[in-house]
Amino acid sequence: MADRLHIWFNARGGPSHASSVSLQVLGTSLAISALAPYVEKGGRGPVAEMVQQGVEFIKTLQHRDGGWGETVASYDLPAPPKGQGISLPSSTGWALMGLIVAGIDPMESVVQQGVNWLVRGQTDLDGSGGASWPERHFTGVGFVGKVYLGYGFYRHYFPMLALGKYKRALTTASRGGDEKAAVLN
Repeated sequence: MADRLHIWFNARGGPSHASSVSLQVLGTSLAISALAPYVEKGGRGPVAEMVQQGVEFIKTLQHRDGGWGETVASYDLPAPPKGQGISLPSSTGWALMGLIVAGIDPMESVVQQGVNWLVRGQTDLDGSGGASWPERHFTGVGFVGKVYLGYGFYRHYFPMLALGKYKRALTTASRGGDEKAAVLN
């Protein structure tokens, strides 16, 4: 299985440009999530190396403001501009989930900056007292160069999933526990 998932990563540690899912943050996070359960104890072996490549790649895509986000225009260029575009709630959620599933310490600055970006960006969008995140950019690809998709609920549930995983990782770490041993640490 790991051999099949290896196609997500190119020679520079990022996902294949030909992936059918939107953008590099999501593709890399999905590959990390699929591979992480197969990492050998102690974080050694070829699967651990692939997960580590994905983690390092996601870290390089983090924006100065602490979030992650890309532009679908990266599909129209010969070499995708890695991580260019404004930070988006869904992309930041995807990145955080990949890092946390890989076992990155929830107190590590890359995770803290992403969580802080989400918390700062959460707002009451319609005056109802509820909170979510504004996201007006496309985050999906129907047909490269032809149809791009905006999924209305991505901005709600991916940040919430990421914050839930973050909270669980903090709780596990505070207990000194090892809910599924940190894959890379």
